[in-house]
Amino acid sequence: MAAHATDPAFNESSADIVLCSSDNILLKLHKVVLSLASEFFKDMFGLPQPSTSPAQSDAAPEDSEIDGLPAMHVTEPSAVLNKLLRLCYPLDHPSLDSIEEVRAVLAAALKYDLRKAIQIAVARLMKLAPSDALRVYAIACKLSLEDQAHHAAKIVRDQKVQHTYVAELEEISFGAYHRLLHYCASPHFNPEGDFFCLAAGSAHQTIHVPDTPSSVMPDKSPFASPNSKRKWADLAVLHDANDPYATVRMPDSSPIIVEESLRVMMIILALCSPSKAPLVDDLLDLHAALVAATKYQMHRAVQYLEMILKNLQVDFASKEPVLLYAVGCHLDMRELALLAARSTLRSDITKILLPKVDMIDVSAGSLYRLLDYHRRCEAAVKAIVTPDQRQWINQAWSIQLNICRRGYGSTVACWYSDYMRTIGTWPTSEVALQPNALENVVAPSSYTSQCSYCHSPKGVLLLWKFSRYLAGTIRWKEDEVKLDWPATEHLKPQTFASVSSE
Repeated sequence: MAAHATDPAFNESSADIVLCSSDNILLKLHKVVLSLASEFFKDMFGLPQPSTSPAQSDAAPEDSEIDGLPAMHVTEPSAVLNKLLRLCYPLDHPSLDSIEEVRAVLAAALKYDLRKAIQIAVARLMKLAPSDALRVYAIACKLSLEDQAHHAAKIVRDQKVQHTYVAELEEISFGAYHRLLHYCASPHFNPEGDFFCLAAGSAHQTIHVPDTPSSVMPDKSPFASPNSKRKWADLAVLHDANDPYATVRMPDSSPIIVEESLRVMMIILALCSPSKAPLVDDLLDLHAALVAATKYQMHRAVQYLEMILKNLQVDFASKEPVLLYAVGCHLDMRELALLAARSTLRSDITKILLPKVDMIDVSAGSLYRLLDYHRRCEAAVKAIVTPDQRQWINQAWSIQLNICRRGYGSTVACWYSDYMRTIGTWPTSEVALQPNALENVVAPSSYTSQCSYCHSPKGVLLLWKFSRYLAGTIRWKEDEVKLDWPATEHLKPQTFASVSSE
């Protein structure tokens, strides 16, 4: 038996159960106290305890008994367990002053269903909301505490801190943060029921492997042919043996449990058959099929689906850019994510809810980085279209623009400021080239008090040339802005490049 230290606060000789923390500290406790505090422990202690055979004992890395008492090895460190259990025993309660302490204790309390500890920890968490509203919101979403998330969201909206970065954004979903931003942008919006913590789940689906695959699949299934049975056997190998090259014989009607929907399985199995490849033009289907094909090491299917995604990326970027961005982030496809991010520029992506994004397992941090990319692109362009800011103009153009003769000497063309105001504070390169923008600036009504030289044919030609210079500069400035990428992709299922190469 390994040597363990004991927490002095929980070392009563009357204890009848031992918790061993992740840092190997013992807490000697009482089953009756734990049972009264938690339905989880009550149900567990009510179950018959199996006897451990010598073979099982040798194989188990952890002791089933310590100091003659049954032992439970848990994943929480002793510092968290000490604070948690002091909320359940007649001892002085811990202060729980920091948000890190509260979060750790609350997560453990929810895990073990310790009712009183949950109440106290939730109260402490909400007490911290005025000073750390966005972090409290993220923690509430992470722990599926809808009421607390809603309360924190109100504070976030009142304090206008929704665009602040906190590390906890990497732990909640893209959708949870997007719903918060939508809520903050809609002052009269008051959601009801589960809203902030809402997350789309995928139910497990049972697929049977019968003698005649067509009895399960639709009539037009490519697996209705005599050669299709081998593909079903391959699928069984992928799930049962995780070896796509082994030979496995499945008994009739033997079930295979998969996480993917029947629609997704139809796509990836069709790509393994000699039949015509299926048409996949829905982005969610394409993403789910690509993840599944990668998971099951279906190399040809991965290559085909990646080709489809590449061929349709421009169409997806124009129709569903935010969803495409989430897909690019999840699949670690940076060029795809950048294409999608550029397609979202100058659009308010928080104005409407995007329920489809909940189907992509990507963090709120990715949404923060997208919006930060927006802010930096906007700042880069604003710095050059502000009428009184001309430091960005190169020397050659500075000389050419000094054509106005209204005062003493030469000054910048008198249409310059009007043109910059006409195209707006964050124009696209296309807006800078629009004929109506140029026409409005040089129209007779706009220069009654201006010099005739700036609005002469030569001056108008100069404006036309300058608009092209400005359009190119706008594109260049936005291309200079980098889309931030996390150092570690927590949610990436697998490196697709490694799967695609055979």
